[in-house]
Amino acid sequence: TKHVIESLLTAANEGNANAAWLKAPTSGPAAQRLVLAIDDDLITAERRIKSSDSEAEREALARLIYARLGVLDNALQNPDSYLMGQRSSLIDLQLFAFLALFDITVRDGFEWGAASVRDYPYQWRYARKLAQKDGFLTAEDRRWIGLSTAPNIAGISASSDLVEAWDIPFHILEPIDRALG
Repeated sequence: TKHVIESLLTAANEGNANAAWLKAPTSGPAAQRLVLAIDDDLITAERRIKSSDSEAEREALARLIYARLGVLDNALQNPDSYLMGQRSSLIDLQLFAFLALFDITVRDGFEWGAASVRDYPYQWRYARKLAQKDGFLTAEDRRWIGLSTAPNIAGISASSDLVEAWDIPFHILEPIDRALG
């Protein structure tokens, strides 16, 4: 269950259509910087946390992940924007994959009380916006990435309150969003 991200990356490399967007190519220097930041500072850092024997290294990598999430949260302040502007791109799908799995599989490698996706209000709204986009996720996709109460092939399932939270319409202000004004 702790290797869902690794499984998604393996599936992408093996041509699984459900995971292909994790390693989808993009063009342009700004897009390449974002792809590398998400891959190195989020996905690879999470993998290294899981495999490290050093507490100091795990703590440093967790700080890196939270710092990158903070920078990305700031970049998503405009509710109509995506990472590369006004239209969603494959880079958004890459970040969405990490955010969707964050509370289910990533945070268990961090200290008790670690922040969740909901603690980043702009990303939380953005992730829900992507998840609720017509045609973006099928019921099978939700089960496959762990956003369903039905277990996926890796035996991962989300709690009902997490599934309900992801289903809150992104345009409805939650208490955490109200502080944004």
